[in-house]
Amino acid sequence: MNKIKNFFNLIISDNEVYIFVIFFFLFILVFAKNEIPILPHHDDITHACIAKRMIETHNYTEMYEGKDVSFLKPPLYFWLEVLGFNIFGVNDYSARFPSAYS
Repeated sequence: MNKIKNFFNLIISDNEVYIFVIFFFLFILVFAKNEIPILPHHDDITHACIAKRMIETHNYTEMYEGKDVSFLKPPLYFWLEVLGFNIFGVNDYSARFPSAYS
């Protein structure tokens, strides 16, 4: 046990450990507000469908809502959702990634 402590003391100072712990708990608090397992609003579902369609078609410049081109929002929000889908998979948690990140 002392060898492990000495190893971590060589790599990380005490101040850096405290800062890491604080940021870790802040990260958990930010994502704790997103604990509802479903997407409750129509807009959230629509945005997730648009981002999923971007992944399926590999077309990241046009946003389709159904068969129509959609100009709801600028594409940055949808690109963040695509990033969340690519990192965490296509699920409710990753669909809420942009709102939790901002």
